[in-house]
Order: sequence, then C-alpha cells, then structure tokens
Amino acid sequence: MSKPLNEALARSKDIAAAPENYHSGEEVFSLSRFASDASAATSGGRTKSIFKVLTITDPAIVGAMTVFDAAMIAGGSTLAWYVYHNVSGIPLPEWQIYVMASLLLAAIFLLRSLDGSTYTNLLNGNAQQAVFKTGANFTQAFMLFITFLVMTRWDLTYSRGSLVLQFLFCWISIMMARSFELRLLQNPTIRNYVVASKVVLIGSAQDIEKVQERWRTEGANVLVVGSFPLTINQWSQNEMRAKLGSFIGRIVQAGRALRPDRVVILLPCHHGEEINLLVNGLAVLPCSILVSTSTLSEFQSRPGAVAIGGMNMLRLVRKPLTTRDRILKRALDFSVSGILLLFLSPVLIFVALAIRIDSRGPVLFVQKRRGFNRRQFSILKFRTMQVSTTHEGFRQTERGDSRITRIGNFLRRWNVDELPQLMNVLRGEMSLVGPRPHAIEHDAMYDNDIATYARRHNIKPGITGLAQIHGCRGATHTVAQMEDRVRFDLEYIQNWSFLLDIKILLMTIFSPKAFANAF
Repeated sequence: MSKPLNEALARSKDIAAAPENYHSGEEVFSLSRFASDASAATSGGRTKSIFKVLTITDPAIVGAMTVFDAAMIAGGSTLAWYVYHNVSGIPLPEWQIYVMASLLLAAIFLLRSLDGSTYTNLLNGNAQQAVFKTGANFTQAFMLFITFLVMTRWDLTYSRGSLVLQFLFCWISIMMARSFELRLLQNPTIRNYVVASKVVLIGSAQDIEKVQERWRTEGANVLVVGSFPLTINQWSQNEMRAKLGSFIGRIVQAGRALRPDRVVILLPCHHGEEINLLVNGLAVLPCSILVSTSTLSEFQSRPGAVAIGGMNMLRLVRKPLTTRDRILKRALDFSVSGILLLFLSPVLIFVALAIRIDSRGPVLFVQKRRGFNRRQFSILKFRTMQVSTTHEGFRQTERGDSRITRIGNFLRRWNVDELPQLMNVLRGEMSLVGPRPHAIEHDAMYDNDIATYARRHNIKPGITGLAQIHGCRGATHTVAQMEDRVRFDLEYIQNWSFLLDIKILLMTIFSPKAFANAF
C-alpha cells in the first residue's frame, strides 16, 4: 500500500476512533448532527427514522416471504395430486410419499430464492425481471426435484400425470404468491417502512441531486440515509490527502450509526487516486461499496467484472449478443421466416399481381441499407410509389404523399409492404426483430447529430422493433424524433432476450401503437 494511502487511512481511523477529539479547523464533526439528519431522511415522501426502516434483504423479511412462497408451492403440489387422483379415479398410493415430495419441492425452491434479489426487483419497480427470475428459480427447482425422484426411484410410485399437474398447479401458485407480494410491497404504507436499499451517497452536490432525482423519477424505493458532498476540485494536491482522510473518517463514523447496506461513490473516472482512497478507507464498513463514474454513466446499463489474464476489469459495454443468444435468435428468424414465406406465398403472389395491375414499374422496391456492423445490403419491399422518371434525390415519405399508389396506401397502412423482407431474414441480412434500417442518407445525417446513433448497427436490423411497437414510425422531421427511436433501439440491444423478441412480434400484430403512424 502506498505511503499517501497509508497516511490518509491512518488519519481516517483516528477520526473514526475518537471523533470527539477531532477539529478540522473548518468545522466540528458531531455524530448527533448526522443522527438528526438521518431521522429526517425520506422515502416515498414521508418523514421517518431510518432505524425503523427495514430493507427487503433483511433476513426476517426474506425468510418470511420465501416461507410464504414455499407454503404456496407445497399447497399447490398437494392440491395437484389430490385433484389428479380424484378426477382420474386412479387409486391413491401412499399419501405420505406425496406429502414428503411436496415439502421437498418447496424446500428446494426456498433454497433457490434465499438471496432476496427477486424481492429487491419488486421494490425497484422491475416486476417483469422479478417474475422472470421467479419462473427460472421454480423451473430449476422442479428439475432438481425430478432428478431426486429418479435417483431415489420414487418415480416408480409417483404418477406421471400427477407430476405434470403438479408443475402446472405449483407454477400458478407461485405466480399468485408473487402477485400478492407485489401488491403488498407497493402499498404506500409498506413502502414507507420497507425499502430496497439504504444508501449513502458521496460525490459533488450536483451529482448527488441528479441521482436522487433519477431514483424518484423511476420509482426506485431507495432510502438515502446520508449524503456527503465532496469538493475535490477545490483542493490542492497537498491538501487532498489530509482532507480526504478527514472526510473518510467522518463517513466511517456516520456509517457506524446509519448502518447503510450500500455506499455509492459518484466521481468522474479521472479521479482514480481519490476513488482508491475512498474505497480502501470505507471498506471497514460492513456494506457494499459501489462506484458510479459520472463521465461513463451513459454506458453503465449492464456493467460487470471481467477477468482477463489474471487482471480484473470493469465491463462497461457488453457484447450485444452471446454465442447462445445468436444461435437462439437465428433459429427463431430462420424457422419463422421460412414458415411465413411458405404459408403467405398465395398472399405475396396476389399482392404482386395487384401492384402490376395498379401502376407501371417493378413489383419490388430494392434499396441499399446498412446492416450489422454497417455492412450494406439490399432491402426488399413491395413497391408502394410511382416510379420516378427524374432523379430528385432523397426525400422522406409524408402523410398524403402524392407519390403513393392506390394499392400502396393499403400496403403501407397494414405493413404488408414489409413482407418481402422475410427473404432478407431468411438470407441472414436482417432479423425479425431489431432496429429498423434507415436510408443511407439518414445514417449520414444523424451520425453526426446523435452520438449513440451508430450503436444501432451492433446487431442485425429488424422488420419490427421496440421503437415501432411504441409508435415511433413515419417521417422524422427533428433530431428529437430520431433520438426517441435510437433510445428504444439501444434499450432493446442492451436488454435482449428470446422472450423479448416474442413479445415484440406479438405486439407488432396486436398492439394499436404498432399501426398508429403507418402511412
């Protein structure tokens, strides 16, 4: 450990051990001041003492909720075999075996859920992720349960039909339990006394306010038990070590009383030495220490630690799709596009004939677009406009555009003009779901205006996408309109999952928003 670090840590330990003897020359530190401030901490708009507030990861709460979940599973399991044998008329074997099996399944699920992260997601407003994690935990628990049955040869006396019904009943039971817990945790009274996390914030006053405002906006039930403004830029290099050591000492003393479960350091990445001092000094507190470097915040949607050659590194931007993800996505694209082309071939032929009868020109409109990694490809569409005899350059389609043919109006209104792109999907140039490929002129226009625009090309473009099901369609007359689309596209890339693709495909067909601005 470096000498400056040792000096700063030694000073912070002295202050934390005997704060009553410390006077900085600028202020007298008093624990009672922090206790007073802490008692006025608010969450959900109500004033309360932090010492009366529990976090969702508190052992008592996690224990109670997992026992409730396990009881629901045991009840669903018991009900399943009771219904099966009464409805089917199959004689009931030794009931003790079913009871023990029900308790075993509940116990396995309980052990899979004890980390408490599922309940934290419920309080953080991420109910979808909580439900998904619950389903994954239960499926894994049921797989382990079946493995146990086979290995112990209980499967010889355990009815297969009862096993299937048990899975269905237990699934419904655990989802009912999760729905009840979600409603309970979102009750204003409960939210006032059970929070997702107790946090201490360290950073500039401006950054602290930004973080708190974002949490309020997103409905994150986080209780800020203390905030410590830090003005490093006003310190000289010689002052920094001494003052930072004193600052750490004050936080350590307050942390002993405030009992946060997370300390969040909000400093730009070029303050590496100061961050190192803070992390090492605050590591004496029994809590997690997180660093959010404000200059990199736009990249921090899914950060993580990565070890390369024995060195630990912080991953700020992940590869869009893993090998497994690409295989799943390609399998979905290939199978669905092939089936649709086969079954829709009569429709495609009929539309092609209608286009030829309606106006002169080719059936298909072919244009160069940029795809994955900005590679150019020829996108296919049914032609919906009159063939131009002049070269007027790039021009966006407008509502009521005189160039659109009679049949073209119908095709564009119901997205039928996009169906030939199933060939692009089959050839691997596009995907069913992804950022829509814009005209190359559009790419050139917005590359300079929107810093994150080029990231849309990190995955294959799609026939439909997250932006389209949210109504982001039609002409883009302002940079703000394109920024909305890019925001949805990047959200899709960062949060891709197989189920998200299925959801977007279904919403493209059934959601009114997907057709709202089609013309």
